[in-house]
Amino acid sequence: MLTAVAAVVFGLALLVWSADRFVEGAAATARHFGMPP
Repeated sequence: MLTAVAAVVFGLALLVWSADRFVEGAAATARHFGMPP
């Protein structure tokens, strides 16, 4: 049970981290092509 809870918490943290990286990359790509982010 504790392992499952730890896996869910770790998965959510990983999801938030990867979503942040995705948004930063999309904004950088938009800036590169001269569009407002």
